[in-house]
Amino acid sequence: MGIYFNITSILLAIIIIAYNFRLNKSSLYLGICLFFLNLNVIISHLIIGQHSIFWTVVLFKNFTPTSFLAPPFLYFFVRGALSGKDRIRLRDAWLFLPFFISILDSFPFWITPFSYKLKIAQSIYQNSTLIHSLAINSLYPFAFNAFLRMLLFFTCMTMCFYTIWRFNPSGKQSQRIGQLKFIRSYRWLVFLILFLFALSISQYFGFHYFLNSNSSIQMLEKVKNIWFINDVGFLIISLWVLFFPQLLYGPEGSLSGKAKQFSRAEIEKFYHIFYEKRFFLNPAANVEGLASELNFNKEDIIFFILKQEELNFQDFLQKSRVDYLVELLKIKDNLAFTFDALAEMACLGTRQSMYLAFKKFKNCSPTEFIHSINS
Repeated sequence: MGIYFNITSILLAIIIIAYNFRLNKSSLYLGICLFFLNLNVIISHLIIGQHSIFWTVVLFKNFTPTSFLAPPFLYFFVRGALSGKDRIRLRDAWLFLPFFISILDSFPFWITPFSYKLKIAQSIYQNSTLIHSLAINSLYPFAFNAFLRMLLFFTCMTMCFYTIWRFNPSGKQSQRIGQLKFIRSYRWLVFLILFLFALSISQYFGFHYFLNSNSSIQMLEKVKNIWFINDVGFLIISLWVLFFPQLLYGPEGSLSGKAKQFSRAEIEKFYHIFYEKRFFLNPAANVEGLASELNFNKEDIIFFILKQEELNFQDFLQKSRVDYLVELLKIKDNLAFTFDALAEMACLGTRQSMYLAFKKFKNCSPTEFIHSINS
């Protein structure tokens, strides 16, 4: 039963990766992390739980390096979601060192004859607890992989917790930024990391039972409940991410206090492009396009809008369009137009989306606003 949860979680992780490939690198990293976490649980299910010679030949040792990929990508997600810096930098390469070490360790086994792998699979089939003590072509004992994974996991988790602590939204920062969205995203990130931390710890306990059990039956009795908890936990996380994707993206700007300070000329240039040149009325308007128009850094623009307007970019864009619609409604000749036409003129999409945006920023409907200015 549990393995189907993991397969579902992998499919959801692929959806997350495909959907966010171009939209958001930080959430892309989370999708990659969940993919490899679930992949390695499935491998454990098939080798240890199913007692299948076929799956043992196919999976044992061949996919060991993939178990070292989830922790770094989890850290990249947390760092990107909180700081807005979603690129993997050259100085991050050391986090992939265990992955490359594992590849070097696994390579001799990859090129061994199939008959040798079959003998190993048969030995594991007879007693799966012999895995860690089998004589296989490796640079180091198989059990060392567990130590290396644990070391990498705790290193990346420490970095995640440090990043969360560093960007803790204190009362002063919250007032300065004025963004409830950051607070919600921050709390969700804390929950996610603590949840994954607990699930990963339970996995290591399961592996400990696996290495130290005297029999397969004893080992399976101890780890099956741990596996089931992990399977359900990963599925919950994947479903949560799928149905509440807005919680993935974190703050649209940095709280680090190191954002660029715009000069008066740069601020005037910003408002000239955005309002006087009617950038906000461009149907394809986005922060990347504005950054290109202004020749500014994207993160600096986002932070500037947060600081000056206390709005994220999308809300600032919508509010500017609603303000423009208000000016249109104040001109009596424009009242001859339909609301659909007015919505198109203000680049607010359909009549329904126009009503929702107007209600959000003016706390009334366009019709109520017209009545208020005519009364």
